[in-house]
Amino acid sequence: MRIQSGDRKTMEEMGKRIREIRRERRLSIAKLAAMADMDPSYLVRLEKGGNPSLLILNRLAQCLDVPAGMLLPEQENTPSPQEPMSQEVDLTQLRDTGVRKIVLGDCVLFL
Repeated sequence: MRIQSGDRKTMEEMGKRIREIRRERRLSIAKLAAMADMDPSYLVRLEKGGNPSLLILNRLAQCLDVPAGMLLPEQENTPSPQEPMSQEVDLTQLRDTGVRKIVLGDCVLFL
């Protein structure tokens, strides 16, 4: 399967996100690779635009203590991690819809 230019750009942006967050956490490549149980050279390849599996992406996210989605490149109309989405919702309106549970990040609201 050939990698399209758009896919390559997405992988490069994902690698940049991994590198940015790793540096924010003040982790060396060797340290993060050890935490994620992977070879440092593989992490270098990922940061340069390699194509990680979902399992590897999830493992890196856990080691960096971020949601896996935060490692993905930002899409248009998607709030950045620095700009959380805020929207008022009247939860009483949900009561009659059959919704019983709302998950917001690490928070769970039961109605």
